[in-house]
Amino acid sequence: MDAKRKQDKADGNRRRSVAIVSGKGGSGKTVLTATIASVFNELKIPATIIDADTGTAGMSYFLGVREAEGKRSGLTDLLDQQAFDASIVARLTSLPSVGFIGIGNHLSLYDGHHTQSVDLVAVLTSAISELTKQNWVLVDCRGGIDEQSLGVCRVVDDILIVAEADTTSYQATRLLIDVLIEKKLKAKVRGFVINKVIYNPIEAVKAAKGFYGVPYLFSFPLDLDVTAKFVQGRLPSLKSQFSIHVWEALHRLYKDDVSSPKGRVWKNWEFREIGVVDRESSAGGFLITLCLVIAATLFFRQSVPLVGYFGEQDPEHRIAALIVVGTVMAGIGLVGSLQKARKFIGQGVLTVARWVRSLLGYDREA
Repeated sequence: MDAKRKQDKADGNRRRSVAIVSGKGGSGKTVLTATIASVFNELKIPATIIDADTGTAGMSYFLGVREAEGKRSGLTDLLDQQAFDASIVARLTSLPSVGFIGIGNHLSLYDGHHTQSVDLVAVLTSAISELTKQNWVLVDCRGGIDEQSLGVCRVVDDILIVAEADTTSYQATRLLIDVLIEKKLKAKVRGFVINKVIYNPIEAVKAAKGFYGVPYLFSFPLDLDVTAKFVQGRLPSLKSQFSIHVWEALHRLYKDDVSSPKGRVWKNWEFREIGVVDRESSAGGFLITLCLVIAATLFFRQSVPLVGYFGEQDPEHRIAALIVVGTVMAGIGLVGSLQKARKFIGQGVLTVARWVRSLLGYDREA
């Protein structure tokens, strides 16, 4: 446990505040922050999300669809009052242990009423000081680096950097880290994660660790189900591969507070099987297709018996066999049309595949 956390314990189990930042927009900070909050809720750890992205207010619009629908107060009210008011903390519908402070009246930030970078830091300092007496605080920052984001980084305990495995993100993340170093904030950086991974991340991790000069925490797979839920304003399921890996990263970062995830974490080589489709669904679809081929072969054998190979059969028996095989083919086709069924079958296929790899000595990190 580091010295800062030991002091926090001495101050009466004060909770921590974490700024989630990235070198550019679109890295997945908002979904990541919401998922971290979901993990805390599952563990019955009180937490509060603060949307500090006054540019796009992404978290406010995301949670405002279902989780905090109708809640209009937020940071703009604190900016008016210049003091923390607990009444502006909304409770999320699906996460009873999690509070939320949105932007509030977004338009008012652009009418000249507020000096954003200065006023925002002042109210955030007050809010975080009060909230961390009982709550973890997760601050969703603006993509990129500016005075506003730097102000947030100055008042929180920890900084978590979200990167992607592409050239643009590499350069933008490096700039972000350089600025944090220049502003003497590197000590707060707990590490970086790589989001939206669709292939074996081991080479990207090796390159990034040397390029960034800060600790690597974990990689998160691109999860199309999570993306679909984000579009709908829904929180990711904690059973999703994305959430399981986020949970694991939290466990590695805060072992004293966060237990290990309720799910299996992938090895690096398993990421290469993602592509842009669900790997479990693909494995299930492969097995179903194989079963259809076998059933079709049996159907052909019964409907067109070849003398000397399949042999002659009684016509009545052949008709009964055709009905049975045809019904089986229809059933397999119906199962194959269901996404959940393909995923369920695929989970079994991949479990057997992992067991075989382990048995043959191929279960390694590469």
